[in-house]
Formats: sequence, structure tokens, C-alpha cells
Amino acid sequence: MDQNETIDKNVTSSNNEKNFDTQNSFQKTCAKTENKKPIETVSIPSLFRYATTLDIIYMLIGTTGGIGNGATFAVLLFLIGNLLNSFTARSTDICTLNFTALAIQYCPPGYQLVASNYFSSSFICHFNQTTFDFQGAIQNQILYVVIIGCICLVLSYIQVTFWSMAAERQTKAIRKTIYQSILRKEIAYFDIHKAGELNTKLTDNVDKIRDGIGDILGFIKGWKLTLVMSSISPLLFISVALFSKLVSRLTAMELKAYGKAGAIAEEVFSSIRTVLSYNGQEREEKRYLVYNNNQLVLYVMCILTIGFWYGAKLIRDEGYNIGDVCSPSKINSDSETDLKKDDLIGDICFSNVHFSYPSRPDVKILNGISFDVKRGQTIALVGSSGSGKSTCVQLLQRFYDFDSGSIIIDDHQIAEYNVKWLRQHIGVVSQEPVLFQTTIRENILFGKDDATNDEIEKAAKIANAHNFIMALPDKYDTQVGERGATLSGGEKQRIAIARALIRNPKILLLDE
Repeated sequence: MDQNETIDKNVTSSNNEKNFDTQNSFQKTCAKTENKKPIETVSIPSLFRYATTLDIIYMLIGTTGGIGNGATFAVLLFLIGNLLNSFTARSTDICTLNFTALAIQYCPPGYQLVASNYFSSSFICHFNQTTFDFQGAIQNQILYVVIIGCICLVLSYIQVTFWSMAAERQTKAIRKTIYQSILRKEIAYFDIHKAGELNTKLTDNVDKIRDGIGDILGFIKGWKLTLVMSSISPLLFISVALFSKLVSRLTAMELKAYGKAGAIAEEVFSSIRTVLSYNGQEREEKRYLVYNNNQLVLYVMCILTIGFWYGAKLIRDEGYNIGDVCSPSKINSDSETDLKKDDLIGDICFSNVHFSYPSRPDVKILNGISFDVKRGQTIALVGSSGSGKSTCVQLLQRFYDFDSGSIIIDDHQIAEYNVKWLRQHIGVVSQEPVLFQTTIRENILFGKDDATNDEIEKAAKIANAHNFIMALPDKYDTQVGERGATLSGGEKQRIAIARALIRNPKILLLDE
């Protein structure tokens, strides 16, 4: 750096007003939070907005299976009715028999034949030939019942399986869309919504949509079919037992995969500023989808869903609105129409900047701050806690848009720049260094995806981190644990500095 100068702006002049109103504003904020938005209902067609052509084919096959299942079930009931009628007619025939004439013709002399001993006397009296026609008719009807029952079983499997496959595929698409959209939200969104709340949108709420989509025509009357099949096929109970055991094992696998994906999502949401600072959205999407994709192999077995109407009711009761999450961000890091220069010099000019956080609009954080920073200068913003030092750093990264005034970088308004391109030229070390649950090497690579091993070591040496890293058993492949739990505060800070320096930034921001 060429020159050192310290600018002590009277940003703290706004602190009196801020401190005076802090308690009241906090109470107002809490009060606003309690005023929940009215529940918005979700229409049935909107559940299928993410369906692909393959999903539609699956749903058509499932619907065809459901229609066939309903038709064959009616035939099955008809056959069972005929079977019962045959038994009833047989009982009636027995009651009308001339037992005296039968006894004289077929039974030994003196044998008394009555209705109560008719069946047990058939071999003694040698008239069992009278039952041949009845047995043949019953056997044929039972055969028809078995055939139609098997057809019902196959059609039911097609119905439920294909609807569940379509539901799981659309659930994955919705999860991916929500995750991508959340990663592209402006920081103000995360000031209002908690990380746990966002993770819930990826799990519980989306599961309700899956329950709504899956098995639309499924088993509204299915329990009757189960009773009929169980009366003629003891193998069904064995199948259910084996299926339950398999589902339990697969469910454990699914929960494990979701647990890992959820942990990554929560880690990212709680460290969203660091992710955005280094344009790490795509990298985190890949980490999340590695585990979220695992559940796709399980969707064939997920056929016991609650049913469409109950699922739709749950969605209405919860008031879940996917549009709230997937609405476009005001600060779009993926915009391709914004300014991208051949090179960034790094001259910065704050001019009469006013700013309040969206979560606390009645509390002024910056009240007309102005300063200039030329390329090569080292500038320190000095002030008490809460005076707006970190806020200036966040405004330079386009985490927020200021209320009034202007921030100019190289003779262009900061809002003119492509956000992703601008952040690629800024290195940041936050007040509380954030490390992700992976290796030291991967954490440094967050600053530059395509960096070589030599570049990684060079950045670590400049940050005075290389020596302690080489002393570790796995060196640069050492796992840092959740949020760097296995490292000391100073070690985490030095890795964060190496991550910022590896991209050779035009603007380096050190927050304390």
C-alpha cells in the first residue's frame, strides 16, 4: 500500500438517535413480526407447475392404472357377489331336498338322513356325485376372483407407483428451485427470515406438496380391496411384512441423505454473507444436490402417500406460497445485462450515503457519510460498535441497496455493475471468520475455484497460515469441522485471509 491515512467520520453522530430509539424500534419490530400475513391458498393446478413431459407421462400412466383399478374392482365385487349367491343357493337346495327318498335310494337300511348330517353322510350313503356340479361352479368362480384380484393388484401398483414417481421428481425440482432462489436473495431477506425457517421450506413444506401430488386417485377405497385380497391370498401378509421391512430400511437411508442435505443448507443459510461474498452459490448448490439426489433412488418404494385431497388441505392449512420464496431478487447476481469492465481500478467514492436496514427501517445506520478511497490507499473507518463500519463493507458488496446518496466505483454507480463480476474483484475477511465443514484446501478454494496448489500455498504463506497447516496430520486436507470447530480463532482468521488473498482482489475489505 502507498499511503496510510485514517478517516474518522462522524458516523457515530447517528448513534444517539439509534440508541435512543433502539428499545422502541425493537418492540415495534417484534409487533410487526406477530402480525402474520393472511394464509394464502394454493390452487390444485399450481401443484403441477414444475411437471416435466416425463412427469406428465407418469401421471397419465398412473391415472390409467387408477381407472383400470376402479373398473376391475367393480368386477371383483360382482364375482364375489355371485360366489356368495352360489353358497346361498346351495343352502336353499339342501333345505328343499327329499331326505327320505335319498336315504332309501343311497343309504344303508335304517340310516336316518336329515339336513344336519347331510354333508357328513355323503360317503356313507354314496351320493357325493350330487355335489359335483356345485363344486365345479365354485372352483370356476374362485379362479375368476383370483385372476381379477391379481389384475387389481398390478393396476394398483401401477397407479400408486407412477404417481409417486411423478411426485418425487417434482419435489426434487421444487427443492432445487427454492434452494437456488434463496441463494440469490438479497441479504435483507435473510435479516427477516431465520436459517431454520428457510430449511423448513426445503423439507417439511415441500413434503406436504409431495403428499398432495402423489397418488391422486389412490386407494380411496383401497382398504376394501385389501380385505378381499387378504381373504383369498395369505401371501399378501407375507408381502406386506417384507415390504414394511424394506421401506423401513430405505426410509432410514432417505432420512440420512436428507439430514446431510439439510445440514449443508442450514450451514449455507447461516453463513450466507460469506457464500455471496465469494459467489459460492453454484458450489453450494452442487454440495446440496449431491445428497438431495440420493433420495431419487427411493421414490419407487414411496407408494403409501396420504392422498391428493388431504395433501392439498395441508398446504392450504399451512398457507405455503412457493411464490414468496421463488420471487426474483432485487439484487440479481446472475444478471447478464449489467456492467462488466475489462479491468477494475478500485477507486471508491461514498457521497452523502443514508441507509437503514430493511428489518429496522426506523433506525438510521448511516446518516450522510462521505469519503473517497483511491487505488493503493489503506483506509480505516473508526467508530464505536453499531456506528456503521460493517455496513459500509456490506454496501460495497451489494448486500443491500442504500436509501439515498451514491456509491461510485471507477466513475460508475455501484448499481450499474454486474453483482457477480464485482464480487469477484473484492476480497473480504468478515468480523467473525466463517469456515465451511470441509477441508482447509476447499475453504481456501472458495476464493478462487480454479486455483492451483501453488497458488493455495502462496496465499496461505502471505496470510501466515502455511506453517501451522503443514504441522497438521493431513495438512491442507485437514477437515475443519462445523464452522471451523477444530481450529482456534486465530487459525480460522488466517485461513479466511488466505481465502480473500488468493483471488488477488482489487479491493480488500477487512472487517476488524
